[in-house]
Amino acid sequence: MFLGPRRVLLTRFKRGIAPRAVAELGFEVAGGPRGDWQPALAALDELLSGDAGWRDANVRIVLSNHWVRYALVPWSAALTHEAERIDHARHVFQSLFGDAALGWAVTLSALAPGAHPLGAALDPALQSALAGVVERARLKLVSLQPHLVTAYNCWRPALPADDAWFVCVEEEALAAVHLRGGAWQRVYNLRSGPDWPTELKRLRRLGALTSIEPDAGAIYVDAPVGLRRGANGLDLRWLEEGAARETLPGRLVSLRRQFA
Repeated sequence: MFLGPRRVLLTRFKRGIAPRAVAELGFEVAGGPRGDWQPALAALDELLSGDAGWRDANVRIVLSNHWVRYALVPWSAALTHEAERIDHARHVFQSLFGDAALGWAVTLSALAPGAHPLGAALDPALQSALAGVVERARLKLVSLQPHLVTAYNCWRPALPADDAWFVCVEEEALAAVHLRGGAWQRVYNLRSGPDWPTELKRLRRLGALTSIEPDAGAIYVDAPVGLRRGANGLDLRWLEEGAARETLPGRLVSLRRQFA
């Protein structure tokens, strides 16, 4: 499942050595502000309760970047327990987003010692409501991942091993990662409006200002065709199916399934 403020997509696969899609469904969601997740979950709950064909399956859920906040959390060898790391991550989010972040549900990526893990945070009410929808549909939650993480893991083999940007575009949302040597150096997530290329230019200038190397790397973009308008004049590399595979840069970003 992909859950977004205006669209929900479902694909069901038949189990087997080579799983294949046996059913697909996409529907539009009418709702309020982009940050409001309740209309999408209400629509999904109604669909699953009325159509038994989508029940009784393992489910992997991808959440829109509209509903997730990201931060790179400084590594600390003094933090040896998961609860300590999560508490540390909450304080990092607090420094970035204010006191409201102390109540967010947080998860961290698993990286080698010394690397800065990626933190992802969301509204615990969204987590609880989603768990209720899954339970009522008799689904087994296998994975709950933010869109940025899922998209990055999908396209990682097509990204170079040197300095680069990876950009994930949704309708009125832009998430970007500055990469060096396959490692995440900075991560940004912002509301962009329809003119996301202008926001991308600002981020790249920021990356140049905060980088030892003044010329930030190439920009690789995962964006639906319908959202590519207005990118003229930017030297972008669109990520397409069948894109040439380059040097494999780094590890998958593996977030824990549960947000604490």
